[in-house]
Amino acid sequence: MKKLLFIGALLCVLCSCGSGNGGAKKYDEDVVKEDRTEYKEYVKLALEQEMYGDKDRAVKYYEAALELEKVYSGTEYAHWFN
Repeated sequence: MKKLLFIGALLCVLCSCGSGNGGAKKYDEDVVKEDRTEYKEYVKLALEQEMYGDKDRAVKYYEAALELEKVYSGTEYAHWFN
């Protein structure tokens, strides 16, 4: 739970950072890479939970992955999260 709260706070900070070019968001590529690693881990865990028959836990991991995917939709990094 603490990790999700941290992610939420991080996402708020990222969303509030403008690059000065018409309000377009600028992302620190190192942060994006960390988020991508976390995204891939959530998907992996979700697939494992599905395989073991724990659909509820799988859905939670998929939802966490989707939240990260939403952050980068419409950006140059969107393809990293598909």
